[in-house]
Amino acid sequence: MSKQKHPILYNFLGSLLAGLILAAILYFVPGVSPWLVRVLRIVWGFVAWRVPVPLGLLFLLVIPIVAIGVILAMVALKPGSLPEFYAYKEDRLFNAVWRWEYGSSGIWDLASFCESCDLRLVYSDARVGFGRNVTKLICERCNRQVYETEGDYEYLKAKVEREIDRRIRTNEYKKSLKRTYD
Repeated sequence: MSKQKHPILYNFLGSLLAGLILAAILYFVPGVSPWLVRVLRIVWGFVAWRVPVPLGLLFLLVIPIVAIGVILAMVALKPGSLPEFYAYKEDRLFNAVWRWEYGSSGIWDLASFCESCDLRLVYSDARVGFGRNVTKLICERCNRQVYETEGDYEYLKAKVEREIDRRIRTNEYKKSLKRTYD
């Protein structure tokens, strides 16, 4: 999962696209335009409907409801409500330092770094023997191979994610957090 770097632009483009689709439907589909006008009149009639209750009283009733909603949303979204393991974003696995972030679908932006110089490691996928894949993690600064495993790089990343998940389930990650903050 990737971060949205320009959410305002994406929202604008989405609105523009929705407007173009609506315009195309109104232009090319006969009978939609009068139907849409009828629906808008019904909605406007409902919104503008006169009620026997003074609007000031309705306003006074709406303010506390909105305030309670805002307070509940702030409580639900405050940073302290995240699980404790969300602070666990780095560990030493398979002779490398691995760093990652958490998103709505789990771990993302997983990357490996050299334990000696902290340079991001490069990987080499190679076929050896009879179609067997081997992945090597290499530090270009230290000029050494850090780790080698069977499978491609995606398999290695999945292996690291499984180990992170295991450490979270067994609470082993707390030892790593203690090392990081000490």
